[in-house]
Amino acid sequence: MLVNPKDLRENVLTGLADQADLRKPIPMVNLQWLGENTSLQAIYSLGPTINRIPDVGSPYFPMPNIGVGTFRQVEKPNTRPDADWGARGAHNFGNLDMSLFWFSHRDRTPYFEAAVASLAPLVTELRAFQERTQVIGGTMTWAGG
Repeated sequence: MLVNPKDLRENVLTGLADQADLRKPIPMVNLQWLGENTSLQAIYSLGPTINRIPDVGSPYFPMPNIGVGTFRQVEKPNTRPDADWGARGAHNFGNLDMSLFWFSHRDRTPYFEAAVASLAPLVTELRAFQERTQVIGGTMTWAGG
C-alpha cells in the first residue's frame, strides 16, 4: 500500500519529477505477517498529512496572482489530527494472487476556500479542507504460462 502524501512543489508541472521522489515520509506503524501463501498487513499513521502544494507566490502555485492584496495559506481551524489506518490481506492460489484492502484516511489533496482576513491591507486566506475518504478494493493477478 502506498499511502504517503506527495510533495508537489517545483518540477511536478514540468513532468520531470520522479514519482518515487515526490513521496513524503510520514511516521507510521506498519505491521506485516507473511505466511507461505498468505500475508496480512495493518498500517496506522500517526496523523494525517496532505500533499504539499507550491507556496503562495511560487511560480508553480495553481492560482494566478491577481495583483490585488496578498494571499496566505492557513489550516482549517477545525481540522482534527485524526489518524489514518488500513488493512490488506493477500493469498496465493497457485498462479492466482488475490488481495483485498481497506484504507480510511483524510484526502491527500485538499480543496481550498478563500476568505478575506483583513481589508486594510487586503489579505486573503486560503483554508485547506480535507474530507475523510474510505478506500475499499481488491486485486487479482494471474501468472500465466
